[in-house]
Amino acid sequence: PVGKTRQIVAACRASGQRRADVKQIIEDGNKKFLWSPSGILRVVQLLRDCETRWSSTYLMSDRLIELYPAVQCFLNHPQQTAIAHLLFKPLEYQVLHDIQSILAVPQAAQELLSAEKTPTLSAALPAFEMLLDSWINLQKELPMLAHYIGVGIFKIQEYVNKGRKCRAYALAMIMNPTMKMEWIESHWPQDDAEQAENWMIEAVS
Repeated sequence: PVGKTRQIVAACRASGQRRADVKQIIEDGNKKFLWSPSGILRVVQLLRDCETRWSSTYLMSDRLIELYPAVQCFLNHPQQTAIAHLLFKPLEYQVLHDIQSILAVPQAAQELLSAEKTPTLSAALPAFEMLLDSWINLQKELPMLAHYIGVGIFKIQEYVNKGRKCRAYALAMIMNPTMKMEWIESHWPQDDAEQAENWMIEAVS
């Protein structure tokens, strides 16, 4: 479904005329309150993803899902028979929603870190560990995609395990007044928590 999303976006943005046609369909539908559930769609463009921005796939899919009622009308138009085959089948569209649920987790973690006004080193590992918990729960909810979620879990788990062995991460969290040692003691294995405490003692000695 993500590959087809790219194809749909590319087709709808292939020319100025197509972009204008999609925009016109949105505006016409808004006047008649055609789009469910609210009857109104935002008058915005579809987004391409970008290899240099890992969150861009989430943003691309999110925008397509938002505008898909209008995109369906566009692809079903008699003048668009050459690209009508790009329409999602019902199962494909459901899988895209499921994939979006998976991508929303790291997107939320990224937004959390980006929103911090203070240095985010102390927030990085907690954010990634919350990401892990969310993905583990999604594995149970989306068994058909459990393998793919597992690949992401493995990579994040590697990062988290290395982070727990990192003095800088541990001290940053301990020095954060909202975390101190409590967060480490409740979330890290005992050996890692004890090592973090030793680093703290060394730092203030």
